[in-house]
Amino acid sequence: MATAITDVQFQLQKYMLLSGIIQILFCCLEGPAIAAMPNKAMGKAAHHQFGHNGELLIALAFAFPLCNLSPALLWATFFLLQIGTWCNGLSYLIVAATDCPNPLFENTPGLVAPGNGTGNIYTTASTIGLMALTAPGIVFGLLLLFIGVVRSGPAKSKTE
Repeated sequence: MATAITDVQFQLQKYMLLSGIIQILFCCLEGPAIAAMPNKAMGKAAHHQFGHNGELLIALAFAFPLCNLSPALLWATFFLLQIGTWCNGLSYLIVAATDCPNPLFENTPGLVAPGNGTGNIYTTASTIGLMALTAPGIVFGLLLLFIGVVRSGPAKSKTE
């Protein structure tokens, strides 16, 4: 069954492209600030996260016209991917700007301050950002996008 590209699909593709461009622009603007950060290694990591997540959003934007999901699920997919990608870079930026310890990086000694960060609000914020927002946002957003693309049929124009 052929499906026309809906206004919602086009709108979300546009918003996803813009968000990816903004994230890459933020990556470029954050780069020079690394020298002033207490944890320069995590500053570089945050820089790369913003760049790669921006690239991911731009690439995934081209799947929205193919995505055969209800408008509500299309919006859910969009918001999950936004939350996941933005919280990823911001969580890294919290660690870079505060040099707080984070148990998620215990296998990479020297990347973050030693300790488990118990009672440190920045450790809590960065851990929640990575575990409770980034991981499920990206995984469930990608899963919905995958299901929508699998369910798609051949495209047809709005005039057909």
